[in-house]
Amino acid sequence: MKRWVTTSALALLGGTIGFFSGFPLGALLGSLLVIAAVQLKTKQLPPLPKKIKRIIQMLLGGSIGLTFNEETFAALASVWTAALLIPLLQIMIAFLLAYFLKTTLKFDPLTAICSTAPAGMTEMIVLAEKYPISVPTVVTIHLYRLLLIVTVTPFILYYFFN
Repeated sequence: MKRWVTTSALALLGGTIGFFSGFPLGALLGSLLVIAAVQLKTKQLPPLPKKIKRIIQMLLGGSIGLTFNEETFAALASVWTAALLIPLLQIMIAFLLAYFLKTTLKFDPLTAICSTAPAGMTEMIVLAEKYPISVPTVVTIHLYRLLLIVTVTPFILYYFFN
C-alpha cells in the first residue's frame, strides 16, 4: 500500500506541474512523464492493481459523462456527417498502419492493431494485458501518437485557419 501511495504522489506531482505549465493535456502528460522517468530510473514502482485501474477508468468515464448536456445532443444534428466519417477514417487508417507494422516491421497482428487503434491508451493497455500482446510496444506507440497530436496539431490548425 505504501508503494502505491508513492506512485500516486508522484503522479499528482507530475500532473500538477503539467497542469500549471499550460501545455495541452499537461496534467496527463506531466504525470505520465514523471512516473515513466522514475520507473525507468528506479524500476521500483509497482503496477497498480486491476481494481484500482478499473476505479480510475470509472472516474474518468464519469467525468466525461458530466460534460454531456442538451447542447451536446443538439450539436449532433449539425455534425452527424463528420461524427460518422471521422471514426470510419480513423479505423481505416489504423488498419492500414497495423498492416504496415505487421508486414514491414514484423509486429505480431494483435500488437499492431492495439498499437494503432484510435482508442485511448488506457483501453489499449487493458486489452494488451489480457491477451498475448506486447504492452511496452502498445504503450510506446500510443505515447508517441499522443505527443505528436499534442505538439503538431496546434501548428497545423494555426497554419490552416490563420
